[in-house]
Amino acid sequence: AHGIVLAATDSDPYNALVARDLGAELGHHRAFQLAPTGEAASERGRLAFDRRAAYAFDGRAGLAYLDARLAEGWRVRATPLTKEYGWRELAASLGGRGMEAVPIGAVDASGRFRVFARSQAFVPARGSTMVYLAPASA
Repeated sequence: AHGIVLAATDSDPYNALVARDLGAELGHHRAFQLAPTGEAASERGRLAFDRRAAYAFDGRAGLAYLDARLAEGWRVRATPLTKEYGWRELAASLGGRGMEAVPIGAVDASGRFRVFARSQAFVPARGSTMVYLAPASA
């Protein structure tokens, strides 16, 4: 199986439990959870890395943050990466407009999806399509 799991509830301990448990089956590099919010995001409340999965996306996007962006009209966007316009150029473009686009992942030429996580090396190959959450005007 080549599945991916994303634990996405408003409970950081539950997300960690689900992602770690399923990560043992799928591979820990394929198990993610949303970033914690509130008390769970504080230094005191944060779970140690060995007790949780990798945070998906930019490592800051929790459920409330993503819900708020969608309520503001943000949409999932997709941009093909080429030799002339690769991951670096796209990242610079999205970060340079005064907005905080949320990288979601990339679909490679064979159709396989890979989640973006800052804690894992992520360099999408040319020919991949980058998927991200951005304002409707982007």
